[in-house]
Amino acid sequence: METVFNQEKYYCMKIAARIMARACCTVALILAISTTAMAADTIKIGVAGAQSGDLASYGLPTVKAAELVATDINNRGGIN
Repeated sequence: METVFNQEKYYCMKIAARIMARACCTVALILAISTTAMAADTIKIGVAGAQSGDLASYGLPTVKAAELVATDINNRGGIN
């Protein structure tokens, strides 16, 4: 039996793994900030990744995910 390497599928899975890793890091960052910044009025969150250029299609979903999480937290009353 010969194994066929599907390069397109490999790259899609690699990109999906990167997006998932960034999303997990974003959630971890939000949780870390929520426990250390209790007295702060405003919590700023930064997202590392390509937001312009050829790789923006991979970085912008991470930014949108962070915005959605922040909006959800704010709608629930913020971080108390």
